[in-house]
Amino acid sequence: MTAGGPRGWRFFVGVFVLLLAWSLANPMFAAPDEDLHLARSQSTWRGDLTPPYSTDGLPVRAMSCFAFQPNTTADCMDTTWGEPTDSQLLPTTNGYPPFFSVVAGAPTRLVDGLAGAYVVRIWLALLSSLILTAALRRLSNLRTDGLGVAAAVVALTPMSVFLMASVNPSGLSIAFGALAVASGLAWRKESSSAELAVFGLSLGAIVLLRRDGLVIAALLGTAIVVPSATSLLSTIRKDRTSLIGAISVTFIALAVFINWSWDFLVSQLTREFSWANWRMTLSFVDHYLRQLVGIFGWVDTLVSEATLIIWFVCVGALVAIALMSRERRSKEGVFLLASCVALPVTFGFFRVQYFQTRYVLPLWLAGFVLYVALHVPDIGETRQWRSARRFLMTGVFLTQQTAFLTNMHRYSHGVTAEWSLFTEAAWEPPGLGNIGALLLSMLGSALFAGLISTGAVGGGGCSSAPNRSGNGR
Repeated sequence: MTAGGPRGWRFFVGVFVLLLAWSLANPMFAAPDEDLHLARSQSTWRGDLTPPYSTDGLPVRAMSCFAFQPNTTADCMDTTWGEPTDSQLLPTTNGYPPFFSVVAGAPTRLVDGLAGAYVVRIWLALLSSLILTAALRRLSNLRTDGLGVAAAVVALTPMSVFLMASVNPSGLSIAFGALAVASGLAWRKESSSAELAVFGLSLGAIVLLRRDGLVIAALLGTAIVVPSATSLLSTIRKDRTSLIGAISVTFIALAVFINWSWDFLVSQLTREFSWANWRMTLSFVDHYLRQLVGIFGWVDTLVSEATLIIWFVCVGALVAIALMSRERRSKEGVFLLASCVALPVTFGFFRVQYFQTRYVLPLWLAGFVLYVALHVPDIGETRQWRSARRFLMTGVFLTQQTAFLTNMHRYSHGVTAEWSLFTEAAWEPPGLGNIGALLLSMLGSALFAGLISTGAVGGGGCSSAPNRSGNGR
């Protein structure tokens, strides 16, 4: 069975059901700036790309009643749609390239109102699932022992799932980050012009999704390409068409980014240099790292200590496997993982807490996959590895499920309120209720955790780990 057949569908279902659960169970506008991104997406498909924007009357800032207030439940929010308008101001989305709005806004021409907003969420969850499926298929072919897929599944934290199930450009950026590292490794192994093209397109998408996307894509691209510069030249010589296409895509992405986002990025780096800002940024590092796993409730509710411990144990287990069996260190992985901390600390000289954790999740995902799976010989189907996979599957299920419960608790009862299935909720997911949402999330978490086993069954291509030069052993 190849990763492109029935196993590909298992990858898709395992991701999509979990994203669907989050899409339907979260209150509308519960993700950071979700209302603003939705409004701008609507306006883009109405032919209005600059402020003031044209919308269908969605209640912008309706979530203000509970934002940053973890004990205020979501029932305070009035999601009644108003009259269509062409004078909606959305200042905090200035500087974003229009790519995300073009992609996200497609369903808004067919469905509007609150139902339309949920359709947009599901549409983005579907796209993210398809992109992640393409990434997981490649990782499965590269590592038939399943180590690459296991690393990706563990690295896809509840925060990543939450963002991919929301109207937020960070979600698609994470998905394309996964595809970039998977296609980049496939290109390094096979010197395939097709994989190089997918790699380039993934980086181009990252550039165009966020106003800091150029920084993220540059770091990710450097980690993959620099150790295999010779393979890059060889691939280009074999296929000049790919070279022309890559150059064209690069110039288009850069032109769009410079036109829409360059001024914003430069404005952040030309603020007054401040040691005080930097010291304040350092004081947030612990909080910043916890956000890597998950922060919900409009950036006011971190995942529980239990969730953090379970997830760190899973991460530690994979790191231990890599360290014990590694032939040589993955400098590429270390570089990207270090960048996840170096970026916010560096920007902290100019602006405190600009780089929030969700911005660097593509780097975290790619760096962890590289660190765990690169240069590690094939583990094979040993009894110890089968036991380790079962352990990781249990850990991933508990991580995702406990994080989901934390999010539900925050919106239905408030963080400090006692909560159980038998206490009356102030808010419940429309159409699902707490019971329905919980059952759907349990199914999604189980299917998602099961991808660790799916990624180790059969597979095509060479079973050894991709090496530094890009050629299989």
